[in-house]
Amino acid sequence: MVARLEAAASEDQRREEAAAIAKRVDAQRKSNEALARRIREEGGPAIDMLLKLAHDIAAAEMADTRLNAQIPDDADRIVGADRLARYRPPAPRETVSESEVELWVFASNGNLVGAQDEVIDRCDGTGYLTGSPEYRTQCVKRRFRSIDYLEAEPRQYYEPFYSELQLPGIDGPAWSPRKGTSPAAILEALVRRGQRSERQVLTELVPMDAWTGVAAG
Repeated sequence: MVARLEAAASEDQRREEAAAIAKRVDAQRKSNEALARRIREEGGPAIDMLLKLAHDIAAAEMADTRLNAQIPDDADRIVGADRLARYRPPAPRETVSESEVELWVFASNGNLVGAQDEVIDRCDGTGYLTGSPEYRTQCVKRRFRSIDYLEAEPRQYYEPFYSELQLPGIDGPAWSPRKGTSPAAILEALVRRGQRSERQVLTELVPMDAWTGVAAG
């Protein structure tokens, strides 16, 4: 009797767990369908906007190149819109604070002692490190300028917007140009991307009977 009750309770629990999982699965499917609509409705226009921007940047770069070739050598060259918008020169080293400190150095060569707290001070500007009872390393105080600073940033390598842009395909092929692609090649690629190729009508021949090696009469 107890075993039957336990089995029934266990079966009820399994049904409840299965119903709960089915409910979560149904909710996730509905959520995915809603997200898919957002991808089509929001993602497509966003991709189109970025590709239009890439097109305009490439076209402007070609115009800049043509005009810069006509400008006299002593005149300032046109700086491209892409560089104006995105390039930032690396920040130089910047001093935050500066102070004077006295630190122990080795008397023999003036190099900084790593273990400053281990130097025994004679209170006359000299001291020593005890390596063994028979040997002492002589030290002296030396003045330093202590400078806290922000390190210089590394060189920033600038790549054009259209070369850096990587986009998935939604209502068209993905966009993934090679680095170093010329502006003219970018414009050509964008034109090709906007041209939909027509699906070809092909013919497939499917035998209607098993081949026996003898042609049918």
